[in-house]
Amino acid sequence: MNPIIQIIIAIASSVSTAMLAYIAWLGYRHNKKVKLSSIYTALVQQANIVNSEIGQYGIGGPYTTLLNIPKNEYKEFGYYATIFFHHLRLLSIVFQNGINQKLMIMQDVDRYISWAKTVLKPWINSNAHLSKLLDKVISQKDLYGENFLEWIRKLMK
Repeated sequence: MNPIIQIIIAIASSVSTAMLAYIAWLGYRHNKKVKLSSIYTALVQQANIVNSEIGQYGIGGPYTTLLNIPKNEYKEFGYYATIFFHHLRLLSIVFQNGINQKLMIMQDVDRYISWAKTVLKPWINSNAHLSKLLDKVISQKDLYGENFLEWIRKLMK
């Protein structure tokens, strides 16, 4: 066989192998992102279930202990805390997808920011327990990333 043809075949074979490896890598990366997405979805769903059940059953959750909520206020605090955490989760999704990853239209992000400042913030500030809860969540720096907590602190203060 002609040496030039052999070289062309070898190059074509190398390019084909490289392309197949690249396609396989893209598939792996996509599957990893899908898997991570489903893990985060499951975590959010479980957190919502836990928070909702604390409110529904009127039992003292972790924050009732941290904030020294009297037992006779557990049920009412549970209702408020449940809604509080649902709102916080909503804002964490806006932060992650709108601010960090820039996947959202900025006008939509701005609407959520405006809503947080003009609706959510006054609601939180109208309840001493919720104000303490917000302060505790921001200072704990455990469930939420520091960048998100700094954004919330600036938004709510």
